[in-house]
Amino acid sequence: MIRSLLSIVAFLLMFSSAYCANPLNSNSFRKALQSKASAEFSKQALALKDGEKLPVIIRFNVSGKLSQGQKTEQMIDNTGRAISKQLSKTHSRVHHNLKYFPLMSAFATRKGLETLAQLNEVAQIYANKRRKMVLSNSVPHVNAPAAWAKGFSGAGQVVAVIDGGIEISHPMLSGKTVKGACFSTDYPQEGLYSNCPNGTETQYGIAAADVPNDYVSHGSWVSGVAAGRGSSAFPNGVAKDAKLIEVNASSFDSFTLADTLLDWDILAGMDFIYGFRKAFKIAAVNLSLGGNKTYASHCDSISPYTTVFNRFTAAGIAVVVAAGNNGNANGISDPACVSSAIAVGSVDDLDRVASFSNGGIPLDLLAPGVSITSAGDNNGPYSAHRLITGDGTSVSAPFVAGAYAILKAIKPGASIAQILSVLKTSGELVRDTRSGRAYRRIDLRAAMIALDPSLRYNPEIVPMLQLLLLD
Repeated sequence: MIRSLLSIVAFLLMFSSAYCANPLNSNSFRKALQSKASAEFSKQALALKDGEKLPVIIRFNVSGKLSQGQKTEQMIDNTGRAISKQLSKTHSRVHHNLKYFPLMSAFATRKGLETLAQLNEVAQIYANKRRKMVLSNSVPHVNAPAAWAKGFSGAGQVVAVIDGGIEISHPMLSGKTVKGACFSTDYPQEGLYSNCPNGTETQYGIAAADVPNDYVSHGSWVSGVAAGRGSSAFPNGVAKDAKLIEVNASSFDSFTLADTLLDWDILAGMDFIYGFRKAFKIAAVNLSLGGNKTYASHCDSISPYTTVFNRFTAAGIAVVVAAGNNGNANGISDPACVSSAIAVGSVDDLDRVASFSNGGIPLDLLAPGVSITSAGDNNGPYSAHRLITGDGTSVSAPFVAGAYAILKAIKPGASIAQILSVLKTSGELVRDTRSGRAYRRIDLRAAMIALDPSLRYNPEIVPMLQLLLLD
C-alpha cells in the first residue's frame, strides 16, 4: 500500500515539475488546439472570457496497452490525477474522472484550455454535447416468442440501459434491476440541475436510478421493450427474463423544461457499467439517444465515444445505439455513427421504414419503432394505465439489445460480430424507398436458427408460429 502511494506521489511530482503551462496569445492558442480539437470547438474556446468556463471531455494518452487490466487502470488513474492537478491551478473544475477509460471531463477556463492544449499527455479535447432522448404489439413482429418456446428468454443475461432512469417498482420492471447509478450535472449558470434522487451529481445503488414520478417515462419505456416481464395487463419485452443495469444520466434543463443527457454523464455511466463486466453476463448496452447532427459515414475520429465503444466490443458487450429521428435517409446521429456501435433504425408494423428514421451507410439494422407500447408512469403526458405508446428509433434500439441477450443465451461463446452477421443476413429485407438502400429488420426465429441450425427441427417452434399467425 505504501509503495503504491509513493509511486503515485512520484508520478505527480514528475508530471508537475516537467511541465508548467505558459500563457498563450490567440494565435498561439489556436495553433496549440489545431491537433487536439475541432475547428468548431476551437472557435468556442477562443471566445471564452474571463470567469467563463467551457464544459469539455478530455482524452489522454497512457503508456502500455489497454488490455493490461489493473496495471492499465492505475496508469489511467495516475495520468488523470496529474491532469486534474494542473487544471486545479487554472480555476477549472473536474467533473468526472473515469476509472477504466483514458477520459475525464471538466468545466475549463480559458487558462485551463491553454494548459490542456500544451500538455503532451492530452490527445484530444471534445465539446461536451447534449443528447436528446429520441422519442418520436411488436415483440411477435420480431418473432421473440419462437425463442421463448425453446426456453431462451434472456435468463442469465443482463441488458444495461443508460437513459433517464426508470420506475423501479413498475410491474414490468419490478425485481429486474441488479445495479444502478446516477450521473448528472448541476450547473445553474447553464440552466442545468441534477436529476439524482439525493440532489448530488453522482449517486450509486439501485435507488439512484429510480424515478417514481417520471413525467416522460422514456427510460421505463425503453427498458420495458428490452427486458420487461409481462402479465395479463402488461406486454412482455424481448428478453423477458433478462436482468437490467440502470443508469440515470439525465439532467433537468430549466431553459427547455425537459431532461437532457450530457456526453460526460453518459460516458461516466459507461465506465460504471464496464466495471461489472466480470460480475454479470452483460449482453448489450442500450443507448436510446442522439444528437441533432447526422453523419453520412462513420465518425470515429471526432467522437469521444470511440475509445469506450471499442473497449466494450473487445469485452464481448454489444453497444446498441438509436440511429436518430432526424428523418435523414443518408446519415445517422452521433454516437450511433461510431463504427463499433450497432446503429438501429425504425420500421412500422408493415415493415416500411419510418419517415422519421435516419439511415445511410453506417446503419446496421432495423427494428419496430412505430406505435410501440411499453412501461410508463401514470403521471406522464403520454401514459395511460402505466403504459406508454410512442414512436422513435429510441424504442427500436432495445429490440436489438434484447435480441442480443437471447442470442447470447443460445450461444454464449458467440462474438458480437457473429451475432450481428446473423441478424444482418437472416432478418426480413426492407428497402428504404427514400434512398433505395436495403437493410434487415431483425427476426429472432430466423436468427436463432442461423446461429444454431439444430433449432430448425425444434417441434415447439411450428405450433408457436401458428399461434402468432392466428393473433
